[in-house]
Amino acid sequence: MPRFVVQRFNAEPWARSTNYVGSSLAIGIAGECRGPEDKSLNINLPGEAATPNVTLVFDGRGDPYGRHKEPTSRGGQSKAHHLRTFLVSSQAGPRITAAWMFDPSVPAFRVDLDELSCLQAHLIMPADAEVWTRDARIDADGQLPARSTIFLRKATAVVGIRYLLDAADGSAPKRLELRSDASRIHAKRLTAVLCDGAPVGRSLLALDIEAREDCDDDRFTRFREEFASRAVTAVLAGTRLRIDGSLPLEADVAKLKRIECAPLLPDRALLLVNGLEVGRPLLSAE
Repeated sequence: MPRFVVQRFNAEPWARSTNYVGSSLAIGIAGECRGPEDKSLNINLPGEAATPNVTLVFDGRGDPYGRHKEPTSRGGQSKAHHLRTFLVSSQAGPRITAAWMFDPSVPAFRVDLDELSCLQAHLIMPADAEVWTRDARIDADGQLPARSTIFLRKATAVVGIRYLLDAADGSAPKRLELRSDASRIHAKRLTAVLCDGAPVGRSLLALDIEAREDCDDDRFTRFREEFASRAVTAVLAGTRLRIDGSLPLEADVAKLKRIECAPLLPDRALLLVNGLEVGRPLLSAE
């Protein structure tokens, strides 16, 4: 420990899932969102097996936890489907920079406009995870500005999360809402409200994230100061989204094209652990 694992899931160099595995937490992200049941961002904080993941859910029907199941077109099963987004992401160790885009008017997103009543991006977390700003703990539900920096803390594991885009162009979150649902499902959420009614155009969410382990009170205070002071910005110029001051990230959100992200997998790489290819030797042994 720690381990940094990179796994390929199709032929594109950015088609990988990355995962930093520490002694008390794990944090990982996919190179793309492939379906409505994906957890493209996933963070495991300390706790028992039933502890909810920290994950990001894009929701168009007011169902943040996927409790309302509907029949699927195949197999006769009922499932709770969330929205499939365009995702561009970078990860280096316990740091992640990522952006998600959703546009119901674009056929690639495969959504029925009549089924959408809102557009929200819920950051789901354990009910007993502490939520902090740079200066203080947040102990009650309420609203936060669209561009906020928050911190999650559970035991000695902490995660800093910076919301990068404001709503100046109409495509970014309007506000953040912290809501506790512990009485029902032992979880709570920080919801980025992208559209109060049915969405008709493009919406964007960009996050800068870093996890730390072994943070006592003093280390946690220093981490909040350090993380919140970083000059990280997201620039949307026409259809080109670029994030500066963190891991490399750039995309054309109209063409659904990833321009810059990391890591990019070499052609023959399958499964790397701390930079060592372990996947192909396993296949060769068969």
